[in-house]
Amino acid sequence: MTQLSFTGVTTILSAVTSTGAGSAFATPPQWRTHADGITWETTITGSPSTVSVKLQGSLDNSVWHDLDSQVSTSGQLHHSGRPVPIFVRANVVTLSGGSTPTVTVDVQQG
Repeated sequence: MTQLSFTGVTTILSAVTSTGAGSAFATPPQWRTHADGITWETTITGSPSTVSVKLQGSLDNSVWHDLDSQVSTSGQLHHSGRPVPIFVRANVVTLSGGSTPTVTVDVQQG
């Protein structure tokens, strides 16, 4: 299992072209005790008509809960507050229209 960067930005989805959950990433232990949450950014290409992306968290890498969501067709910067879960992933729920649209999701502490 890949761990998120303690101090930098980690790409958790890279130019995906279909719906579905991405791989899970472990959050650094320091994030769970000292971080003010998770900042996440979506980058959308291909001018889709509809897009919905969720940041999800889990304590056991099995049961997932929605932490935050975005529906902008041009991408957005979001902040999901505390508590920081042990595992996170991005889930593209809807992606349609446009010309070969893609979704990229980056996360960082705080």
